[in-house]
Amino acid sequence: MLFRSLAGKDRKTQLAAVNEFMNRASYIEDLPNWGVPDYWATPLQFLTKDGDCEDYAIAKFVSLRTLGFTNDELRIAVVDDADAVIDAADAVYVCTWTAAHPELVGRVAAAGRAVFCEKPLATTEAVARAMVGTVEAAGVVNQVGLVLRSVPGFALVRAMLRRPESGRLSTVVFRDDQDIPVGNVSGSTWRADRDKAGAGTLLEHSIHDVDLLRWLLGDPQRVSATVAERFGYAGIDDVAAVSFAFPDGVSAQLTSVWHQVTARESSRRLEVFCEDALLWTEEIGRAHV
Repeated sequence: MLFRSLAGKDRKTQLAAVNEFMNRASYIEDLPNWGVPDYWATPLQFLTKDGDCEDYAIAKFVSLRTLGFTNDELRIAVVDDADAVIDAADAVYVCTWTAAHPELVGRVAAAGRAVFCEKPLATTEAVARAMVGTVEAAGVVNQVGLVLRSVPGFALVRAMLRRPESGRLSTVVFRDDQDIPVGNVSGSTWRADRDKAGAGTLLEHSIHDVDLLRWLLGDPQRVSATVAERFGYAGIDDVAAVSFAFPDGVSAQLTSVWHQVTARESSRRLEVFCEDALLWTEEIGRAHV
């Protein structure tokens, strides 16, 4: 059906439609999906069971070839040299462990390529700010992988929060829990290494949540937090309780947890209490009033 509807359309329209269609699939890593650390799915398998990075790329490649794109117009390159990737690309996605981001982003910017860098940008604020300066000085298109602002449920809560009918905002309760991304489900171990990750659940995972709270409420006046390391990885927090104080007495509480309850899917739940309304949503689900 997709291919028939796109037959005869211009290249830009076909490209945008295939990209949008394939991006509806849920991201899931190979180990929980296929039971092995690395698996390259066929497009049909991807459409049936979703997938991870290379599965999106392969499905899009095959779809565009079906629509008449030539091999000269498309390419999937697998290389083990960063400079080769940068030289061959129009835009570069940096998705290494966090500590490697600054050098790679610098090399991409120096080559004049657009860059999309995974979150968090860096292991410290000072280095993250320096990276921002690097891409701005180079004048390249750049973006960081903070995606929660695009989740429909969260966007709808933000819109409802601004309705006069909701009344004044009082407080926000935000819970984020995830299976610990070390071995097991994730199939990788670098997030247990402070030199590579910088820290644990609050930086590596809940940087998303902090960004969302700033988008909803603005910049806080004060922030305090307590963290704990239950799994024994030095410098890698797996429990974080964060309190935010905003103007006009508004507060927010964020609880971020890495656990090993493998039968439970990772989950986010946001509750916003106003004078005349309770707004709540989960990451995958509807917004409620």
